[in-house]
Amino acid sequence: MKDIIKQSPVDYWIANRLGIEIKNLTQDKLFNIQLDAFRETVKYVKRESKYYKKLFSNIEPEDIKTKKDIQNMPLTCEQDFMGNEKEFLCVSQREINRVVTVHTTGTTGRQKRIYFSERDQLSTIEFMRVGFSTMIRPNDAMLVMMSGGTEGSIGRSVEYALDKSGIKTNVYGSIVNVRDAYENLISFKPNIIVGIPHQIRALSKYGQKFDNPEAKYINSVLLSADDIPESLRKRISSLWDCKVFNHYGMTEFGIAGGVECEGFSGYHTRDLDLYFEIINEDENGIGEIVFTTLNREGMPLIRYKTGDVGKFTETECPCGSKLKRIERVYGRKRNIIKLFDGGELHLSEIGNAVFYEDNIVDYECTVRNSELVIEVKIFPEDEVDINTILNKLKQIDTIDNAIKNGLKIEIKILHSIYFPEDGNIKNTVVFQ
Repeated sequence: MKDIIKQSPVDYWIANRLGIEIKNLTQDKLFNIQLDAFRETVKYVKRESKYYKKLFSNIEPEDIKTKKDIQNMPLTCEQDFMGNEKEFLCVSQREINRVVTVHTTGTTGRQKRIYFSERDQLSTIEFMRVGFSTMIRPNDAMLVMMSGGTEGSIGRSVEYALDKSGIKTNVYGSIVNVRDAYENLISFKPNIIVGIPHQIRALSKYGQKFDNPEAKYINSVLLSADDIPESLRKRISSLWDCKVFNHYGMTEFGIAGGVECEGFSGYHTRDLDLYFEIINEDENGIGEIVFTTLNREGMPLIRYKTGDVGKFTETECPCGSKLKRIERVYGRKRNIIKLFDGGELHLSEIGNAVFYEDNIVDYECTVRNSELVIEVKIFPEDEVDINTILNKLKQIDTIDNAIKNGLKIEIKILHSIYFPEDGNIKNTVVFQ
């Protein structure tokens, strides 16, 4: 008998906040609410923010009447507020509850700071509570293998989100030593694990040495903080016989942006708090993800370029939701691989090919003229079939064409059970 897929709790959350029945929730109705909130946000920042007062000096909120009007407004990006963050603030610093410092995506080594009021943080925690309701059951135990310990961190926010649900949480932190992390897992016996994609893949692979006894109690996994190759998701799901959900988040959202439902057909987004757009779309509808905070109090961001590449879908979700979703996040713009013959592909396409090989737990790419070097990480006792990787890579049209034009591919193997301690949790591509 086929499992019944429940409609995303995100839809119920939206309908409840709007005071309407779920059957009456449509994309048109949602957009009209978002449009009103967008106008109010512009009015708010023009009044309270020095930066936006200048940027929107020739824009009147009441003139924003359509989606096209929004699209004609100026974009913002991290370079706009680096070293200039206080110009974006709409409240006094006494009202700021949390400041997050993030290393920027450029090569200058500069940092950006994102400011949140207490109300901003509570808004995030509310959405996290809604998102987790897809996968939790009464008296479950959750192991969080992401940053924790500080106020506003992912781990602490998860604890707050679940504090009244009866869920027991253990914030381990991101994985450095896979053996130590696995021993913690076995000791805690979680029903749900939250973590970084390739690190959780390594954890499930390490457990295979012992026939994965943890599969008896793990029911769900939530992956976040990176692009997530489908082959990696399937490996984890297969070894632990569990459902693996993807989450789309970033610091600028306040951590939480969107989460999958049991239909696994895209991210149900935080649409009453964030308005998402895709700009500079190609013929397949793929472009850069842009968002606007709709009720942010401390440091609102309007038409902010995330640097992430994604695509919308407006098809009805298998769960029954009729709202627009982010169908897929392909990864960072800076991680688009540009080959010597002009071909381009996303790093996640490489990842999807690489993780088909059962023993691989992590990888990095380097592009050097007409050479593509892929370093794969496996455990010390394991081996890897390089031909399997090469054959999967050749199934990518861009790579197959480049090989015909002279591309050389080198696969390097690194044996290790460790991940970096410097907080570098994302797969990257290096151009030399």
